[in-house]
Amino acid sequence: METLSEAMHRALKRGSCPNVCACDASITRDFFSRICHSEAYINCHHFARQVGELITPMSWLQRLAVEECQQTSQSTGDTGQTLRNLFRKR
Repeated sequence: METLSEAMHRALKRGSCPNVCACDASITRDFFSRICHSEAYINCHHFARQVGELITPMSWLQRLAVEECQQTSQSTGDTGQTLRNLFRKR
């Protein structure tokens, strides 16, 4: 489920974070070029805090890992097996 700002961002087809001008984080040029002015802004913890979706780091990392795994496995066509391996107890 996407947030209102993400939906507006997608509808307007912008290429950078919709909250970049209001961001209170000290953003370096490198951070801006890698995160804020790219599709990766959705994974930015400053953006997640502003839209009220900042969750505990482990949950956030697990969600990112699952999403990345799903995207990777869709290209290979082995979604179920890959996700089972991801959460298999060692």
